[in-house]
Amino acid sequence: MRFLISLLFLIFICGNYLLAQTDTSSTLISTNYIAKVASKANSLEQKLDKKSEKALAELQKQESKMKKKLMKIDSLAANNVFANADNKYKELEQKLQNSKLKQYIPRLDSLSTSLKFLESNPQLLKNVREGKEKLQDALSKMKGLEGQLQKAEDIKKFLKERKQFLKEQLSKFGFAKDLKKLISRFIIMRNRLMNIKRC
Repeated sequence: MRFLISLLFLIFICGNYLLAQTDTSSTLISTNYIAKVASKANSLEQKLDKKSEKALAELQKQESKMKKKLMKIDSLAANNVFANADNKYKELEQKLQNSKLKQYIPRLDSLSTSLKFLESNPQLLKNVREGKEKLQDALSKMKGLEGQLQKAEDIKKFLKERKQFLKEQLSKFGFAKDLKKLISRFIIMRNRLMNIKRC
């Protein structure tokens, strides 16, 4: 009888010890995971924002150069071709203000789902210091990243449309060299945006 009580007591202590070990390791994993997701999302969001702004600035600069060159050849054609360029850029800016992710990105979806799982199961974070705040921070950074990814898609689409328009309009004025340079810039900008998206 004493042996049975001692055995039950030993099982009870070992069980509590293992349960405590499991709780501690799971909260550490959650804390590290949340911190890494938030950090990566923030880093990617900043890179996308910087690259997107740079791509648009480069495009505007190239268009301005081509407009000046065309003005020397045919000012009426230059005014016609580049008449609504500023409006196009303003429209894009307005569109970028309200960007929500429209495409499916598996890795991003997995990260968002795991954070939402932690949000819907707060008991997993009860032992984590400031766990709820850290989780909310990670979720908001993921939302920011989703917005930046959609902005990158919108910019990529804009670049493609603009490239096609300029190619059609300027090819008849002997701008082959400028167009070739512009097309290579478009490809470089598009690839930069795509590479960041893959991270």
